[in-house]
Amino acid sequence: MARKLAEFRNERIDLANRLYNIESSLYHIVARKNSEIVLFETDYDKIDIKNIHAVKQNSASLQFEDGKNFYSFNYSKSTLFRKFYIPDNAFKLPIEILEDPYTLLLELFEDKALKPATDKFVRGENYVILPLYGIKNKEKFVFEKSGLNQWHAGGRKRDFGEVYIPIPAEIHKQFPNFFPERDQLFELKIPTGEVFSAKVCQDNSKALMTNPNKALSDWLLRKVFQVKEGELLTIEKMNELGFDSVIICKDANGNYQIDKAKLGSYEQFITE
Repeated sequence: MARKLAEFRNERIDLANRLYNIESSLYHIVARKNSEIVLFETDYDKIDIKNIHAVKQNSASLQFEDGKNFYSFNYSKSTLFRKFYIPDNAFKLPIEILEDPYTLLLELFEDKALKPATDKFVRGENYVILPLYGIKNKEKFVFEKSGLNQWHAGGRKRDFGEVYIPIPAEIHKQFPNFFPERDQLFELKIPTGEVFSAKVCQDNSKALMTNPNKALSDWLLRKVFQVKEGELLTIEKMNELGFDSVIICKDANGNYQIDKAKLGSYEQFITE
């Protein structure tokens, strides 16, 4: 279990690096001690799987070390924790602990000088969430011959880059004005800042595609999910990486951008 937890954590770090073109990372720690705030930075290293040792288990958690750090997996929270040690050169700022923070918060919210946020997420107006899967017999699955595996469909010879992101009919039904008209080109920015030419197409505008189509597969299949040409994307792969949907955002100027959305995001979005 310790090795599997380490594999999942390491893969999530690699996923973020691939998705956002991250070259180096660190933890920025904000901690509170008696009457002071402590700030320091430390490494964001992956777990050294080959050096996992000192594995201990009890009814609440599993603990292990990798020669550099101590980790504890909490069963009830299904969360992997890492222990941090405060260095001697940490920045320390004396603070006063309020006895009644709620009164202060209420006063702040009642202050008429506070300006409301202007960049709120409004469901269906400036964002939607699209699933990368289908549901059959109440179970999630990835279509083997359509969607992100459309290259595997029969009928004619197909390129490995022939893919699309499915747009459920319910999205168009609830939010008919979110996407442009069928086959109308628009710009779609991916997390690295690169901009694709995209459109909704096929019957009932059920597909989000890029032009060239290969741009979407090179980014989402090859770089993010890391599936090889000729390899089917599966729901198991999505579960391992912790996301099975994408969020599409639109600004006031009609510019779109895409990012990953965590497991279960589409179900929550469509039933809100």
